[in-house]
Amino acid sequence: MRARSFALTAVLLAAVTGCASTGPQHSGFIKDEPVMQEQKDADGTVSRYVSPALSTGAYKAVLVDPVQLYPAPQPSEKVDAATLKQIQGYMDQAWRRELGKRVELAKSPGPGVARVRTALTGVKAESADLAFYQYLPVALAATAAAEVAGLRSKDVRLFVEAEVTDSLSGERLAVAVREGTGENIKVKGGAQDKVTLQTVKPLIDQLAASGATVLASSMQGR
Repeated sequence: MRARSFALTAVLLAAVTGCASTGPQHSGFIKDEPVMQEQKDADGTVSRYVSPALSTGAYKAVLVDPVQLYPAPQPSEKVDAATLKQIQGYMDQAWRRELGKRVELAKSPGPGVARVRTALTGVKAESADLAFYQYLPVALAATAAAEVAGLRSKDVRLFVEAEVTDSLSGERLAVAVREGTGENIKVKGGAQDKVTLQTVKPLIDQLAASGATVLASSMQGR
């Protein structure tokens, strides 16, 4: 009986640890990261640092660098190279669109201009976290069968890192490392079990809008 209880405990722990969100991933895109505060919001989880220098009202415009894929893209059976490029391009458009609604977009470095560089560091589609009742051995067996049949939902996660600097001096003004979680998608199995641009568009729009709001508010000292 004790052995059976121990085995059940081991299954529970494996299920919990295997399905837990990893939070923001730090890829190395931002060098010498400052101490950041991590928090959860409607978009997922974010680690953020904002320098007091950004909130003085001295910055009136933003120079936006093209969104990068960092490190070198690693396509998979879930996210192919063409899709990564499409996501990169759309994220760049969304970021500029949302920032342009809130602050002036600069065309070149200058006094009072902050510079933003952004990287998409990961795209993942993974099984949605199990509910507690699904940790029971019988439920786990049923869940495994559903996985094979392609009936489980998938969480789509985007990992994004951004750094804001003074466009002339290079002084660091802000850093954000973000994990954004999109709506669950139903997996149909085979070639259809892939992330597409349409899958993540709403999440990209949401992340761009919230990120632009935070940056604009910080620049305005709010």
